[in-house]
Amino acid sequence: MNILEEFDRYKYEIELNIKQNNSIEVDLYQPIGQVLKNRKNYFNRLSIRDVSSRRRTLKGNAGYDSFFGAGGFPDFLVLKPDFLLPETNKDSEYIEKNILGAVEIKFINKFEKEKEIDSQIRGHIKSFHKVIYTDGLVWRFYDEIEEPKWEICIGKVGKSGISWDKNRWEQLMEKLEEIAWETKELV
Repeated sequence: MNILEEFDRYKYEIELNIKQNNSIEVDLYQPIGQVLKNRKNYFNRLSIRDVSSRRRTLKGNAGYDSFFGAGGFPDFLVLKPDFLLPETNKDSEYIEKNILGAVEIKFINKFEKEKEIDSQIRGHIKSFHKVIYTDGLVWRFYDEIEEPKWEICIGKVGKSGISWDKNRWEQLMEKLEEIAWETKELV
């Protein structure tokens, strides 16, 4: 599938999410996850896991303790592909070395309502260092600091629906492929 076909599929899913599910955040996980997994820098190099349901995991469980950061649980974690969930959380260096970043997804148009970075994202940056923060239309990438390294808006919600920007979509795909997840340094 080429980049424009992918854009058409993405638009289709986002527009259906608004029409049929009132812009519910969890309904964005699949199309956003697919966009990330379709990037050239993903295959054989990264693993993107939905850890949002870990919120229901009991504290003290390795899955809870490994994936819980200063901002709580992110929606997705970016992991090294050979990462194995440890039986205990005692090996924090192993966990830190293998968790490369996080993705936080919010409901569509969230950024129109809230311009400031919230405490959840601050916590994700503190814990996971590299963070993609998106509402499906606006995509921000944070790399260790609270100012986005880049922000790209691929569409805006108006009275007649979403006005999409194909050129910004292409720019977003380039930026996603440029993220050097593996260069994370231990602090």
